[in-house]
Amino acid sequence: MQKISNVDFPESISGFDQKFFEMTRAPVKPNVEIKHWLFDKTSLTQKLIKHFGDFRVEVVFEGWITNHQAKQFFRHALKDKSFKVQRFWFRKVNLICNGKIVVRAHTLVPLQTFHNQTKRIGKLHSKSLGQFLFTHKHIKRQPIMIKHNKNDYWARQSIFYIRNYPLLVTEYFEPDFLDN
Repeated sequence: MQKISNVDFPESISGFDQKFFEMTRAPVKPNVEIKHWLFDKTSLTQKLIKHFGDFRVEVVFEGWITNHQAKQFFRHALKDKSFKVQRFWFRKVNLICNGKIVVRAHTLVPLQTFHNQTKRIGKLHSKSLGQFLFTHKHIKRQPIMIKHNKNDYWARQSIFYIRNYPLLVTEYFEPDFLDN
């Protein structure tokens, strides 16, 4: 397992998550096609496979991080300032259909969630997170938060709970992902 810090991390988590912070809470309404993707509560993996056929996961990074910005970001998403965690399992992937990146996604799993409920996430490698989440019988998903930016990127973020242990998933849809 790899431990990294802010300085070592390529495209630091603070920069990656800062993008979500800087996006606005969807002042622009998504068109019908994208809206169907953003608000769907089923497995994005299964939806991509059904729509495109060809699908694979490219792992950009997975490993343990200790990062103050990650902790702040997670607290903000949970709306819980008392949430205490020092380490996260961080997984950053590209979801590729027909040879083209259509979604960039990352998952933050607090240490206590990882050890109590989700050690299998650390062994997913090139499998999708959806294969794990949507087959787990004790999973609950909070409402999806949707954001948009001036470059026409749409993003969604969800907190999943596995037996009251949280993990955070953020997905960035490429502007032309439906043109693939």
